[in-house]
Amino acid sequence: MIYLKKLLVLTLIVLTAFSCGSDDGGDTGNNGSDNVSVDNLSKILGTWFFVLRTTNGVADDLEECEQFNSFVFTTNQVSIQEVFGENCSETQSTSEEYSINGNTLNVGGFVVEIVQLDNEALIVTYTEDGDTIVENYAKQ
Repeated sequence: MIYLKKLLVLTLIVLTAFSCGSDDGGDTGNNGSDNVSVDNLSKILGTWFFVLRTTNGVADDLEECEQFNSFVFTTNQVSIQEVFGENCSETQSTSEEYSINGNTLNVGGFVVEIVQLDNEALIVTYTEDGDTIVENYAKQ
């Protein structure tokens, strides 16, 4: 369940990047942030793998299979694949619509803020139970 929530956060980030690329072709109105730009749609499309999560600035220990979890972004949907089980041999896939507004990514109602999005890294942040969570993803 926690992984699905994180996955949704990533999807929300992607949505934020997508909506920035389709509005005006100029300034995206992202409150001065250079991290979310007109070409975010092209940057977020593709496959992203979970790399690191911090809670209140402290690195969290990854579960054995988390490094194999992935998000695959298309122009309007994100496919989420969760890997688990003995030897990370089981998978569960879901698909959600996502949207992006400025630097806000909404994946199926789970909203996160995009901190960085480029051709190699996606970093998002959100608050959960009073804790600040930052998640890093690497593009395949």
